[in-house]
Amino acid sequence: MNLIKLKLKNFLSYKDSTIDFKESGIYAVYGKNKQTGSNNGVGKSTIKEAIQYALFGVCRVGSIDDAIRFNTNEMSVLIKFKLNDEDIIIKRSRERNKSTKLVLFIDKIDVSQKSIKLTDECIQNLIGIDYEKFMHSFCFGQSEYDDLKQLTSAKLIEFLKSVLKLERFDLYLNKVKELKEKNNDKINRLLGMKDSYSKIVDVNVNKKDLAKEIEKSLGKLEKIKKKISPVSEEHDKVCNALNEVKSDLRDKNKNRDRLVNELNHINKSSTCPTCKQELLNDDLKDSLSKNIDTIKKVLIKLEPKREKLSIKFTDLDEKLEELNSTIIEQDNNIVELKTKLKMSLQNKVDIVEVNKEYTRALSARAILVGLVEIFNSKGLPLFVLNNYIPKLEFLVNDMLERVCDFKIHLITTKELKSKETRNTCEIKLTKGDRVYPLENLSNGEEFLITLSFRIGISKLYKAETKFETLILDECFGSLGSSNRRKVLSLINSLEKDFKKIIIITHVDEIREWRKPHKIEIEKDKDISNIVQNNI
Repeated sequence: MNLIKLKLKNFLSYKDSTIDFKESGIYAVYGKNKQTGSNNGVGKSTIKEAIQYALFGVCRVGSIDDAIRFNTNEMSVLIKFKLNDEDIIIKRSRERNKSTKLVLFIDKIDVSQKSIKLTDECIQNLIGIDYEKFMHSFCFGQSEYDDLKQLTSAKLIEFLKSVLKLERFDLYLNKVKELKEKNNDKINRLLGMKDSYSKIVDVNVNKKDLAKEIEKSLGKLEKIKKKISPVSEEHDKVCNALNEVKSDLRDKNKNRDRLVNELNHINKSSTCPTCKQELLNDDLKDSLSKNIDTIKKVLIKLEPKREKLSIKFTDLDEKLEELNSTIIEQDNNIVELKTKLKMSLQNKVDIVEVNKEYTRALSARAILVGLVEIFNSKGLPLFVLNNYIPKLEFLVNDMLERVCDFKIHLITTKELKSKETRNTCEIKLTKGDRVYPLENLSNGEEFLITLSFRIGISKLYKAETKFETLILDECFGSLGSSNRRKVLSLINSLEKDFKKIIIITHVDEIREWRKPHKIEIEKDKDISNIVQNNI
């Protein structure tokens, strides 16, 4: 994705602005608030947010209506970019309190789908990346850097699986498991046919006797079903009554506890439990004691009723379970009898063909079991992961070499105390010949390593996608002058890898850098405008 143009209309602080990115290279975005003279809060990061919104429909506001500029009713963001020599235009618009609209053009042909969801899927398939992957690779947002110390083995593996699209192997695995299950059902069915055939041959079943036995069993089944209906009705009735009694007991106990607490309060402080005023007589105390005694009498009556209903409910429950078990048993018996009758009416079963089919199904099972092993997490996905980890390690260290003395190593196996090894993916940092704990890194060092790691991820992604735009939003503020120069040198070296590199910054040193194309923003009376777009 080679960004060409971004057009904002009533989006956040912008009224109507167009930003051109016609030429390849580095773009520095900076600005100033005309009223306050501040470099912050002028709408620089809004450019990044507009790109996110246009591509993925994601915006930092709680409700998308909040992205519509104050005192206006409609906003839109249009993004134009090149992809495989095709001109792509995406326009996402919103009218306040109404639905969002999304249109997609490829070489001036409207290819929008029937719904926003389907059009979003089409866009993601085009650019080969979703929002989460975009934010962990090609877009470095303010305060959005991953904490290197928090990048555990499990998180790193899941992240790399996402980068390498290993989730496709999960789809293959689920499909193979589905085929394996169907094949197992087929094997069981063929085994049943073989078993039934042998029984018919051995017993020499009489067809008339079988038909009479089926009819007799169906009659028994009907009688059992008639018995179960009144039992089920009584079971429901007792269940409802028991629940009512239990609910009544809970309410009475809760009310009694409340009254006891109030009485204890009076005994302790001689004040009203509600208004906290001193009591002049024992009327309230006597009333509470009387009410507590009344509730206790009701509870004494309710408890035997609950116990009686519980016993009856248990008896009915067991009776229902027994009747249902009898029905299942009778059903199975009828199925078996019908199978015998069907096979006997066929006069003969082609047992030779059944055996051949059974042998083929067993062979297929062996193949499917092998495919499950191939597609599970320790099979082909692990092979791909182990193949790409050295590539990522090389890319990250290539970045690190330009900004600091550290090297990163991605450890893929770990020896346990039992001397066995298990698969893992952990970050080990070295400085010279010494292993350097992540906990000992300064903020500046951790930033440089994290930035190098994510640019390495971006370059790895770039090999899998057609994304050619890199966004850096306010990533220089915490760095000293020396480290800033190193990062600028690193960014400068990335021009051969990315068609567009957008740097959003308030740091004067970056603004005064001669090389980038300049995009200057001025905010006046809460409205942001592009006042300079030198390309």
